[in-house]
Amino acid sequence: MIVTHVYQRDLGIVRREGIEPFDALVNSKDVVFWVDLFSPTDEESYVLTGDFHFHPLAIEDVIAEVPTPKVDDYGNYLFVVFKIADYISGSEGLSTKEIDMFLLKNGVVTVHYEPVKPLDAVAKRCQTDERILSRGADFFFHAVLDHMVDHYNSTLERIEDDVDVVEDQVFDDPREEIVKRVFDLRRDLAQLKRIVTPLREMLNRFSRDVFSLIGPQAQVYFRDVFDHLQRINELADSFR
Repeated sequence: MIVTHVYQRDLGIVRREGIEPFDALVNSKDVVFWVDLFSPTDEESYVLTGDFHFHPLAIEDVIAEVPTPKVDDYGNYLFVVFKIADYISGSEGLSTKEIDMFLLKNGVVTVHYEPVKPLDAVAKRCQTDERILSRGADFFFHAVLDHMVDHYNSTLERIEDDVDVVEDQVFDDPREEIVKRVFDLRRDLAQLKRIVTPLREMLNRFSRDVFSLIGPQAQVYFRDVFDHLQRINELADSFR
């Protein structure tokens, strides 16, 4: 499934579904767009090379899951692998989802194979607030990252609830299975740290004068997201 949001000054944000002449969007100087590919078919995936002309190595990373977050600079676009984490109390523990993103001069392309709540929230904002796209692709890219980093709050809140329960059980009812629960929680927190640490470094790079596609006015906002990830990292440490 492909959903496209296009901002044009006279029309506001227009939402469309399906395959579009995306190459025309890329070459248009008066639009800002977001193209979201959710579990795309082979025909839909072809637009990544056929219309957007993304590098084969980036496409390879989209198809095969990348173990850690990263950013690659291809000159006229950035390719970013982002991870979000969900936590389910009990044996399921921590699970991760990958979102692949391309930042272009006038647009953002996202690719994911599972539902992603933060992207749903961004799509809802597009329906009510045209400023999310009207300020430019780099600001929209920030908004997407900001929503996904915010998702870590709810993940950490659920982990904190389990940590509190285990702390009480250790003193009130120290059974053998509590020891296993402690090790499970430490494992999940270690996995969370392995995700958050490279994300934090990535956001730090976005907040500095490193990438030409991120303007100086947007860099300040990326610094705020970096600070948020720093706090998440410190919370994970304290839980451990």
